[in-house]
Amino acid sequence: MHTPNGVQSGHESRMGTSDHPVGGTDPGRRVARPLVSRYRVVFFDPGDRRTGVATATVSPGRLTKVKAFVMDPKEAVLWLASQQGLALALAHGQDREFDVIGYETWRPRPVNGSMDWIQGNPLIAAGGVHQIRLLGWLSGATLRGQGPDMKAAAFEQIDSGMPGTAILKRRIRSSNEQHDKDALAHLWAYYRDHWRNS
Repeated sequence: MHTPNGVQSGHESRMGTSDHPVGGTDPGRRVARPLVSRYRVVFFDPGDRRTGVATATVSPGRLTKVKAFVMDPKEAVLWLASQQGLALALAHGQDREFDVIGYETWRPRPVNGSMDWIQGNPLIAAGGVHQIRLLGWLSGATLRGQGPDMKAAAFEQIDSGMPGTAILKRRIRSSNEQHDKDALAHLWAYYRDHWRNS
């Protein structure tokens, strides 16, 4: 079965190998796993008080079942754990919900030319990224970190009505929270780069 850019998942179909192993991105490690023609994908935009979440089903040239919402950071991690069926998966090998788990990377940057803000800051967003990565590793999903610099072009493409973005545009317009809008932008960037022209 055809898959985009050699990326493969853990669902049914024939077995193959990939240079993008489930649970990581180490190009030197090849892991045998099934080839599929669609993925369930989730992207996160962690924040100190709210975490944005965007989910979809992606397949070559199609982006469907798009949802977006915001959650308390702790609840977002617990929600992902339940979606991935981690307790049962670790005990019985139960299938996970998402094949790809993406997130906005977080690195401290100066504010007004100063790093003083970091003193005493609990860095909840940074912790959220690490928790999401851990759940990805434990559930055997492929992790995709995307920098915040990807959002500007993604929002511009969605706003301009690029083919395939209509459902994302509707979701963004119906939201009053920036974090789920950002998660949708990351979802589009991933779909655009890995599935849209496959």
